[in-house]
This record gives sequence, C-alpha cells and structure tokens, in this order.
Amino acid sequence: MTKTDYKEPAPSGVKLEVTALIDRDLWAELSAQGYTENDFNEAIKKSITFNKIGKKFRIPLFDILEVELLKYY
Repeated sequence: MTKTDYKEPAPSGVKLEVTALIDRDLWAELSAQGYTENDFNEAIKKSITFNKIGKKFRIPLFDILEVELLKYY
C-alpha cells in the first residue's frame, strides 16, 4: 500500500498592502518639472518592484513603514 500525502501547491503570488512615506521635497521638485499624477503612480509602483523596465524615475518614496499580507494566490 502506497501512502500519499496531499500537499497544497505553493502559491504563485501574494497581494500586499504597503504603507510608505513620500519624500515631499522630491515630490515637489518633480511636480515643478511637470510630472503628472500618473507619473507618480508609476514611479511608486516601480520603486517597490524587482523589475525596473521602462522609464527611469527618481524614486519619490522615502521609507516603507509597514507591509501587510492580504492574501496568497
């Protein structure tokens, strides 16, 4: 008789909620240079990812305060 232990597969990703501080001086400087809200959104997303493909942004985040794991998927 063969014993088979069922194990759930490892998740392929996670959903996180991140709380971060924004560098207000850099934000103001970039705003004065014409950066849009969409530009800031993309820069923030790229600053917390491993893959930095696309435009080269100066990162407007100052520090990460908290990360909460919302779910596995």
